[in-house]
Amino acid sequence: MKLAEDIGIDPEDVITLIMTYRLEAKEQYKIARNEFMNFKKYSVNNLSQMKQQVPQWKNQILNDKAQFKGLYAYAFEYMRVCKKRFANKNRTQDRKVCQ
Repeated sequence: MKLAEDIGIDPEDVITLIMTYRLEAKEQYKIARNEFMNFKKYSVNNLSQMKQQVPQWKNQILNDKAQFKGLYAYAFEYMRVCKKRFANKNRTQDRKVCQ
């Protein structure tokens, strides 16, 4: 994910999952334009602000039980959908998305 690299976070770190969760992304590692615009909800308007905000989200979610439950539900749903896609061997493109 180019955005993760641009803001200096490891795409495989849980912080990337947290970012896609906060942006209400439908697919992990893919952020549509309308989802990207959700940064505005958090008064984030540029790359510098993104670099500051995303780590704050991690601290908030990992220290708040209710927010963590929301993240868990998001991750669970993502994996559930991925598992269904992976089961269909004819859809090799979908398997790449789930990895």
